[in-house]
Amino acid sequence: MSEVSSLATMVPEHCVSAADTKRYLAEMCSPSAAARLLPLVDVGGNQTRFATLPLQALRGLGTLGARNQVYVEHAVSLGEEVARQALSKAAVPLDAVTEIVGVSSTGYAMPTLETRLLERLALPTTCRRIPMTQLGCAGGAAALGLAAALAGAPNSVVLIVSVELPSLSFPNAEPSPSDVMASMQFGDGAAALVVAGAHIGRGPEVLATGTCMFRNTLDRNEVHLTAAGFRILRPRGLESLLRAQLGDAVDQFLARANLRRDDIAFWIVHPRSPELLAAAGESLRLDDGALAASRAIWRRNGNMISASVFHVLEELRAATPPAPGALGLMIAFGAGFGCEMVLLRAGGWLSR
Repeated sequence: MSEVSSLATMVPEHCVSAADTKRYLAEMCSPSAAARLLPLVDVGGNQTRFATLPLQALRGLGTLGARNQVYVEHAVSLGEEVARQALSKAAVPLDAVTEIVGVSSTGYAMPTLETRLLERLALPTTCRRIPMTQLGCAGGAAALGLAAALAGAPNSVVLIVSVELPSLSFPNAEPSPSDVMASMQFGDGAAALVVAGAHIGRGPEVLATGTCMFRNTLDRNEVHLTAAGFRILRPRGLESLLRAQLGDAVDQFLARANLRRDDIAFWIVHPRSPELLAAAGESLRLDDGALAASRAIWRRNGNMISASVFHVLEELRAATPPAPGALGLMIAFGAGFGCEMVLLRAGGWLSR
């Protein structure tokens, strides 16, 4: 077994309210398009999000290369800050870190994010660097699953750093309706976790991890990289797919651990959108309270892609921490279309 010794979460300094979003859309779109799209801001229920730069500065970023240069600068800076917080909380010396996993789907860096952080944090030169990119919203849970496996080796300590800055990739040139919808939902954010093989009760245990790829869904949820930025193709039929298949996928995962859904006391479900969150709740037959932490993060931060599940976990700890020993399930949906699952046992900082 491995444990999540610490968790730290962060957002950039620039807060974008629903009113800010409406003004931005009114400036970006034609009057007829704005009339159709502005009411959707209120329907979505997202009250605030956070951005690396002020909205007006985002509009002036220009080329994809210029945007990516800003991404690298801010991703490394935010990643370093949140990583230092996680390491400090875990009371782990820098020379004890054996692997660093960098997670991001919103920019390109070579050397990679975790390589740059290894240098900035002065981690051991023998520390293994593992980039995880283009997994989208599932990236955070997938990274935790990988870290739990890596931490099974003797004396292993794994640092996960997730940084997503989607505000920098919104295409300003002739945005499509899907682009505009994405601009209303995505927010910048970061998280870092320390995962250790030795279970000393500092944090929750990782009991099992799993993945499920839903068949014939590759073209239902795509993102295209263009000269203007990321173009998000409108997802097709994902809500109905989750309603039909998520429950069975979760049941099969839990059965491998000789568990049932009734054994799960708390849920960390990725708030990818209100529609997908509602579909997941219906498929799993969860009451409103089970998804309260996910909905709170959606209202406050929007969709932070891979970092979102860790913000939900932190929200759960702050608002309704589970009892020690209670079982919980983390679920995140990503491009593909599929889901990543992590079975947790509450303890340490994640307990009453």
